[in-house]
Amino acid sequence: MSLTDNIQDVAFTSEYNIDKVVGVWEGNFDKATDTETRTGGIGSIYVYKIVHGQDRPVFTDLLWSEDGNNWVDGGSSLSGGNTSISFSDSENIYIVASSASGTQWFKIIAFWINEYDSTNPLVEAVTPDIKDRLLDGDDNYQKILLDVSSTYSPGTFSTPETVSIPHSLGYIPNAKAYFEPFSGEVWPLNAGGISNYFLYDFAQDEAYMKIYSDRVDVEVNKYSNDTRKVWVKVYLDA
Repeated sequence: MSLTDNIQDVAFTSEYNIDKVVGVWEGNFDKATDTETRTGGIGSIYVYKIVHGQDRPVFTDLLWSEDGNNWVDGGSSLSGGNTSISFSDSENIYIVASSASGTQWFKIIAFWINEYDSTNPLVEAVTPDIKDRLLDGDDNYQKILLDVSSTYSPGTFSTPETVSIPHSLGYIPNAKAYFEPFSGEVWPLNAGGISNYFLYDFAQDEAYMKIYSDRVDVEVNKYSNDTRKVWVKVYLDA
């Protein structure tokens, strides 16, 4: 008997959860013809849309490239200065391009948000169209120690607020954080203040994270008095 022949008969269990993948996509798009322009108080961004099939936002992890060979994480810049990031709302994933010309390649994974709201709908199984993926015992799947969401209170331009999530690991772990700078949109953290390229509207927020051996701090600058939400995941693995 082989594992691949009888995969439907195998159950996996662990004391800790791992991220729930709800979609995987890869491809490319022409930034001049396949994107929509969004204009805000300090500039414009160009977004490529992917329908994710869920009824609420999802967390996104992005790898992107401008030649299909050299890849960087979402939020990072390539040598030419262009940069990209991804976010989602209840219908789409958006890949943000910083220029309106050329071809962009992407690999993107969507993860379920456990604590997006008070509902807990069934998460359907996903079979990506990209290629078969077998579980590999050499892979170290990230186990979630803490998965928490928190809202932070209204503030002012000059008063950033820090959400502090304590943990008891005693070492600096891996962690992720996302926040809701626009109502109904979930973004990964990215800083830059009023010159923040991605959060192009002066009236919106920036956020960044610091990880310590006893806590994870997420600092949020508030350019309006709206209550915002932040999600933090702390992983067991260093």
